[in-house]
Amino acid sequence: MVQIHVRGRRVAPAFCMARAVALGLAVVSTNLAAQVGGQGPQSPYEVVWALYVVTDGGQTRCRHAPAEVASAHQRAVSGLSRRHPRLLSLVRASPHYETARDHFARTTAYDPVRDTPETLVPECEVAAGVLKLMTDGRAGLAEVRRYEATLMRR
Repeated sequence: MVQIHVRGRRVAPAFCMARAVALGLAVVSTNLAAQVGGQGPQSPYEVVWALYVVTDGGQTRCRHAPAEVASAHQRAVSGLSRRHPRLLSLVRASPHYETARDHFARTTAYDPVRDTPETLVPECEVAAGVLKLMTDGRAGLAEVRRYEATLMRR
């Protein structure tokens, strides 16, 4: 079995998928985009899935992280909700939302046997960082607008 470490901490396999999606979203940051080397989510489903992982799905996992990390993630989700309510409305109204939620529940949802508060720390920090990038600056606004346009295409 492959073990994955982030900043010297072993992380749960579910983190790998969530982290990959979160980092894909992080193209709003030039530095992270260079590390990821990707374009971020392109299809409406990919946008819904990626945002679900770092917002609603992330909340279900991050509430089990240490209090300060859980609180930071919650503040980041609240900040995105305040700054870009239209984006989250489009995500939650998308015909892909239920599919993303169900897929998350089957593959990534919190598992007390697999996920410990310590293994959730890097995942929740990455998710909060991505959300903060989306609420700060022109690059974040441009990416939010791209996601909104993608979701309005349906």
